[in-house]
Amino acid sequence: GLPMQVGLNTLLRQGKPDRLLIEPTGLGHPKQILDLLTAPVYEPWIDLRATLCILDPRLLLDEKS
Repeated sequence: GLPMQVGLNTLLRQGKPDRLLIEPTGLGHPKQILDLLTAPVYEPWIDLRATLCILDPRLLLDEKS
């Protein structure tokens, strides 16, 4: 969404990071975030090489989840 784009633009312009780790809870669906990060406008600044998913394996066994 727009708030993430504004934050990302500010970070890229001011911080010039070598790497980004984004914990996306509340930012939107992971596919939307990946679409944003791989958009042509970010090609000069972002080279997406990996995505990670961290979960609690105990929840895999919970039939209520």
